[in-house]
Amino acid sequence: MTNPMTNLIKNRLKIQVFRFGGNGLCDAGDLGTAVRLILDAAKDSRLIVVATGICDTEEELFKAGVLAGEGNLEGSNELLSGVKNKYLRAWADLFPPGRKQEIDPIFDEVEELIHGVRLLAESSPRVLDRMRSAASRAAAQLLKAGIRAGGQDARVLETGAFIETDGTFGRAIPLSDVVNRAIRARIKPLLQKGTIPVLTGGCGRAPDGATTTFGRGGGDLTSTLVALAMDARSITLWTGSPGIPAADQSIVPKAPPLDHLHYREAAELSFFSSGLLHPGCLVPLAQGDMEMTIKSIHEPEGVFTKIDGRITEDHGPVRAVHAMVDHVLLSIEGKGMAGMAGMAAKVFSCLAEQEISVTMFSQSSSESSICLAIRESHAGLAQTALRRGLDKEMLVGQIDDIVVMPGVGLVTVVGMGMAGNPGTAGRIFSALARAGVNILAIAQGAMELSISIAVKRSDVTVAVKALCIEFDIAGKKNNRQSGYHVESR
Repeated sequence: MTNPMTNLIKNRLKIQVFRFGGNGLCDAGDLGTAVRLILDAAKDSRLIVVATGICDTEEELFKAGVLAGEGNLEGSNELLSGVKNKYLRAWADLFPPGRKQEIDPIFDEVEELIHGVRLLAESSPRVLDRMRSAASRAAAQLLKAGIRAGGQDARVLETGAFIETDGTFGRAIPLSDVVNRAIRARIKPLLQKGTIPVLTGGCGRAPDGATTTFGRGGGDLTSTLVALAMDARSITLWTGSPGIPAADQSIVPKAPPLDHLHYREAAELSFFSSGLLHPGCLVPLAQGDMEMTIKSIHEPEGVFTKIDGRITEDHGPVRAVHAMVDHVLLSIEGKGMAGMAGMAAKVFSCLAEQEISVTMFSQSSSESSICLAIRESHAGLAQTALRRGLDKEMLVGQIDDIVVMPGVGLVTVVGMGMAGNPGTAGRIFSALARAGVNILAIAQGAMELSISIAVKRSDVTVAVKALCIEFDIAGKKNNRQSGYHVESR
């Protein structure tokens, strides 16, 4: 006799993963919509739910821990109280009085952690991760209770107990081989019984058993890990926005959502546009040849962005224009650098030792100058680390100086259509020149998926809008009406 679960796994369309949280789960209204979406989808498929903290509660809990470590107990308690009240209000609005709620014990533990942090006057990354995970655990309890109230059985699975990671708190990396087995072992029995698993998103388990988190957007990574392990076909991220915008909406508020992205395009945007997607979530997604849909919980039938492995031919060379403004340029310059084997490796090693990530890198063909873009908050530490690590080269005159240029923004143009399309780079540079934007540095990979340009921070807005006009990011609509008009300088 055939095992029903075997047939379930073979038919990938039968399993779906829904992720809820963040700005797509802010009050009882959003929670009620989430429960209705879950119950409707569960009629036709086996559903796995991933929950992350409502609104900004994950970051608020993190800040509460930091304040406690700094001795600001009043500020810490105020933040914690605000977070707890958000969940309790949602519970009270969703369920009748007297129904037992399972949120208090979660925040009782957070209060104990804050007390310990205050006594030690230290908020370690280990403690902060445990505190941050409380948001996902509380959200999972809310969704589980809502699903059960709708007549469907559900059970919370705390991923901090079985998704094995390394020991890097705050940005842990899952151990994929072990993770797949653990996920299947816990989820399969629930699906076989018709129970909806509700997983805590963005959490894992360090080698010593402590709770780790995956960083901002970690629920996205949990969703794709679970989908890959369970051989699911699709993942839906329910957010407060209708998909991924074609341009940075802080600069171009009316930028439309992209209807489709290839895995590689989405990965590029996730790196350059903080908060859109967790960069790591695209790896399991592509490995499983799955599709991800990003929808607004406020307009479930509205427009959305789909991410998969298809390459569409009907789009122009550029799909999106995004920007980051909090950067500096580090320049390592010296006539004696030419022909020095390993110089770039030494520069990167110096920064890696301080856990400083390089956002953009370019080098002159003469090898006499290396230019790096890094976060502004790391500028002082990076310059000190490089001066210390390259002191011998500076002493003998191989390196003349290490210069920091503050107030820099990065504008990135993304699109698989740029590959093999002559003239795209020329159009980018001409559009910026017409807008009066001076280019400080440029970086492009050999695959021609994206071009990143460093400009003055004061030029970022003009640059993004100019490129949106040049590549008709708003489609066939009038650019002036869509908010893209740029006056030439």
